Amino acid sequence: MDWLRRHYGAGPFHLLGLLACFSVAAYAVTRVLGEDGWPGVLLWFVACVVLHDLIGWPIYAAADRILVRASAGARGSGGASAGASGGASGGASGGASGGARGSGGASAGASGGASGGARASGGAPPSAGAPGLPVGVGTRGPHIVPWTNHVRFPAVISAVLLGMFFPLIFRISNAYYLRTTGFNEDAYLFNWLIVTGILFGGSALTYLLRLAWVRRRGHVGLSR
Repeated sequence: MDWLRRHYGAGPFHLLGLLACFSVAAYAVTRVLGEDGWPGVLLWFVACVVLHDLIGWPIYAAADRILVRASAGARGSGGASAGASGGASGGASGGASGGARGSGGASAGASGGASGGARASGGAPPSAGAPGLPVGVGTRGPHIVPWTNHVRFPAVISAVLLGMFFPLIFRISNAYYLRTTGFNEDAYLFNWLIVTGILFGGSALTYLLRLAWVRRRGHVGLSR
């Protein structure tokens, strides 16, 4: 077992799974080569690989990077605003309590104001919340639930469906499809748009439910 991991890099189940995938692929190749239109299928496969690696991959990798940066920027701005408000209130309360104590008022006010100013300049970390609550709960920032995957999930599925069925969606092969099946391709664009809308709508609803649940836990924790 150690010899296999040292020379192969993974366990035996990984090797068996890889061999099974190659067996299925080899069977598919034999079936394709048995058909008359196999050169067209081979050309289509090569075109898909080239288009994906040279065009598709850079596009959606750049789009995902923009999405991640937008999410990180939103969380950073929320944390900075929360830190500023917390620092100001901390400085004011420290100065007031120090002044009320009389003899130690000056030192307490100065230390309270300094610590409050430090918090205002640095900003409270995004995880600062009510004790015993999840990360982000108890703060007033709007980005207490990450939303990146709620955009990724429907976008990826919609893009995969578009890549699989775009000849039907854009009616590229309508004449051949009509001659072969007796049906036209008019419904495919509508169906794809409906599926995409359902995916994004369901993902948005899930995000809102998660947001409401986390905020409700935050309010319950702060009221205790």
